[in-house]
Amino acid sequence: AVAPDYPDVNFGVVDGFDPDQDANDNVAYFSFAANESSFLVGVAAALTTKSDEVGFVGGVNNVLIQAFQMLLRDFPSARLVLVGEGVDRAEFERLAGGDARIHFAGFQEQVGSWIAAMDLFCFPSREEGLGSTVLDAMSLGVPVIAAAVGGLPELVGREQRGRLIANHDPASWMEAMRDALQHPRSQAARVAAAREFAARNGVLAMSRSYLAAYRRLLPATAAIAASELVR
Repeated sequence: AVAPDYPDVNFGVVDGFDPDQDANDNVAYFSFAANESSFLVGVAAALTTKSDEVGFVGGVNNVLIQAFQMLLRDFPSARLVLVGEGVDRAEFERLAGGDARIHFAGFQEQVGSWIAAMDLFCFPSREEGLGSTVLDAMSLGVPVIAAAVGGLPELVGREQRGRLIANHDPASWMEAMRDALQHPRSQAARVAAAREFAARNGVLAMSRSYLAAYRRLLPATAAIAASELVR
């Protein structure tokens, strides 16, 4: 990132995630998530299609539901869980068509418990600043498929730490999901790299990055203030 008032000062900071905050500490998810006999695909996001709504990512879950419905042809026992609330939840539920394999978990304080139970974390966001839940999934060792938008490529890299999809075609997402579920061992290297990346960008690392960034900014700020005084 470049500080707008200081074009010569460039720094990048990834928001941190504390993997110990809630993973595997929520008994509420067990009734649905703790079923090891079938694949569990999931996302944690706001349920809205409005990309211009402040604080929300747009069109995440409608694409995922369509892709999942296509996936069921090859994996009829797979399940999808959507963690989060939003103004368009009723629309997503309509799209799900009452399929018991698609579960709406609603708002959850302990999101890490749900993510940790997933076999695959899919994040087809249309717009995204960073995608902190993607970092959560990486930290918890869950394979990631994400849209190539916003800051998500910075997290996933050039597919070293997950899969990136450059479009919002449900068929493309279904194919990526199917490949990940059919070849789980092929995800091992990406998952390991993702966990290492998440560890390096945890809460402590984030705090140190912000501190270093502020220290780099302070001399520039002081110099500008001094020049103003001279005038």
